Amino acid sequence: RRTGAQMARAGASTGWRCLSGALPRTTGALVVMAEHGDGCRLVHVASDGSIYQQTSLPSLRRARLYDSNDGRAWLIGSTASASDPLLERDRVIVMEIGADGRPARTSQLPGARSIDGTPDDEGGVWVATYTADGTDQGTLYSLDRQGDVTLRWSPDGPSGVGAPIIVAPDTIQVPTSRGLACLRLSPG
Repeated sequence: RRTGAQMARAGASTGWRCLSGALPRTTGALVVMAEHGDGCRLVHVASDGSIYQQTSLPSLRRARLYDSNDGRAWLIGSTASASDPLLERDRVIVMEIGADGRPARTSQLPGARSIDGTPDDEGGVWVATYTADGTDQGTLYSLDRQGDVTLRWSPDGPSGVGAPIIVAPDTIQVPTSRGLACLRLSPG
């Protein structure tokens, strides 16, 4: 921090690039990296910069990591290209990552180019997806701590969707490309 000196470098080759920001952990950090070609890995980098563990992932084009409230984390990734047409095989991958830094459960949602998320207070995660192919199309999903979809919401008209702001246990505000939507949630 004071000198800016590089203490260590993670990565076995110069063909690696980060797809996500680093998510700090007590033992170092988690980061999603793409390898040359189509490979992706969830990499647990130790505090000294050495690679503690690696886990192969589906081929992702973008990824985000989010802290959960109980030592776990969530990975939200998309297989969709930023510029090519959305393909039927494209998916949004939502993966629970255990406190040990290893993937636990994986859920798949329909493909989208833009992804965002907000962890909830009960250990689940909100996933916002957005794709503009002629018209804006956005969907908000709520996944419980087991990775099961408990709510799916799309705006009434064509509109992108961003990660919600949790206002209260029964109220969220959802940014959309047409304004801010306030949703009142009923107990499940």
